[in-house]
Amino acid sequence: MIPARTDIENPQVLYDPGSCRNHANRGLTYRVMKKFDRSIGDYDKVLQLDPSHLDGYFGRAQTYYEMRLLTRALADCEQVLQIEPRHRPARELVKCIRREIF
Repeated sequence: MIPARTDIENPQVLYDPGSCRNHANRGLTYRVMKKFDRSIGDYDKVLQLDPSHLDGYFGRAQTYYEMRLLTRALADCEQVLQIEPRHRPARELVKCIRREIF
């Protein structure tokens, strides 16, 4: 039996480690796999490369939300809305978080 892989060898990230899109895509993949620490790491890398990257903040917010770290998720959503006030998914996530917090 071949053991299941627990890490993602993403050729795009290996060939272009400075790509925000590649790190964001891998962050999403890790979130879906419930490997939240790795997901956060990739979204942190996105934001290190580009501090105004919407997908970096929103992806990390979604990951924090799934981890039940609601205040962190809310803070990242607020960052998204500062950059793009009409970002509908962030607005919806803020509503969900506020219902759960308050």
